[in-house]
Amino acid sequence: MKELHLKHRKCPLNFRFLLFFWIGLWIFLSFGSVCSGKILPPFEIPHYDVIQEMRSAFYQLRFDENRAFLQKRIDQTEAPVRATYQTIFHYMELTSELGFNDSAHYQSFDQESDKALQHLTEALKNEPENPVWQVFLGMVYGLKSGVAMTLHRSYLKAYYYGITGVNIFEKIKIAYPQFYDVFLSSGILKIMIVQSSWIIRSVAPILLSSGSLEEGTAHLDLVIQRGTYAREEGRLVHLFLTWGEVPSPLRVKSIRHLLILLRKYPENIQLYYFIAKGYWQMGRYRQANQYATIGIHQLSQSNSHFIKRHGVALKAFLLRYQYRYLGIQDQWENLYAKTNQTPDISGVTQAYHAYALRKLNRDKEATDLANQVLKKLNKNNLSMPFFVSPYPISMENSLKNFVQKYVLEK
Repeated sequence: MKELHLKHRKCPLNFRFLLFFWIGLWIFLSFGSVCSGKILPPFEIPHYDVIQEMRSAFYQLRFDENRAFLQKRIDQTEAPVRATYQTIFHYMELTSELGFNDSAHYQSFDQESDKALQHLTEALKNEPENPVWQVFLGMVYGLKSGVAMTLHRSYLKAYYYGITGVNIFEKIKIAYPQFYDVFLSSGILKIMIVQSSWIIRSVAPILLSSGSLEEGTAHLDLVIQRGTYAREEGRLVHLFLTWGEVPSPLRVKSIRHLLILLRKYPENIQLYYFIAKGYWQMGRYRQANQYATIGIHQLSQSNSHFIKRHGVALKAFLLRYQYRYLGIQDQWENLYAKTNQTPDISGVTQAYHAYALRKLNRDKEATDLANQVLKKLNKNNLSMPFFVSPYPISMENSLKNFVQKYVLEK
């Protein structure tokens, strides 16, 4: 089964993707986890319960359903907290409604983030050593960097916002060495450099930092074990270890952390996908199929607005692991039967039905169906959004390549 035994290459993440997650991922969510141990934070986050409520709704893919309630809670806070939380609110809105009225949502985010910067700058003039205002300021700069890069490809703005945010966080780390949550940013950075293209891996030590999966995960361990607010985000970052050339022990650790998150957020369909992906990379195909199957069932039980928008793509990504599982066992008759009865408008099912036909030597039918799939893929944008960012993961090109190589070229 050549398609399934090809050596996995390092994921060619570009600089846009690296910068976005390095800065944007943790700083908008890093205040969200209640510490169950006795470690006390060096400073308190005001109206922390509002952050928890936003985060919970977002992780459960139910931000839209809770929009009015969350807005009311934000309105009850004071400036500059209100403007900062409103920035996070509009960032979540961008992500939840990816591909739907993006320009209007970006305008709201842009206006509110500029307002937050103004309020925080004024607050720091009066309280220059206030760590909360410093953290919020770094957070807003980070979010602006990510959005400028991903939605508008404004690289100069993204660089300026990003470097400004990083410098703020580095100062916080020096002033509050016991604030272990801040290690999340360096953990993400080191991991993402390794998981990126060779260009970034070569240039990063000059401009930013050296990459290291071991050092990166060690920083995440500090956050998970000794952090106060960002323990769950420390676990979440392990999803980046589900692809690429990752040592087996780290891959096992990544899956373990994602499973812990899944128990708390079973509604989050993307977690099923990353767990299935991680198991597949380890050669544990049965477990990959198991979690893909559970994810599809969970998907069928959800009626959230997010699922209604993105359900077709989410299902397609999970279905592919089911089909690959049958293929790895050379179960062509079963693959044919399953793809012949599973309704799917994404094109994934038809692609693997054509593949089964080819393996069953029904070449004319396979070719005709494969050409239909390619036409469908040219019309559709088959992409799945990360639930933590307005950045889509596309399957379109890889599925086209699969059809062309394994169905049309026998």
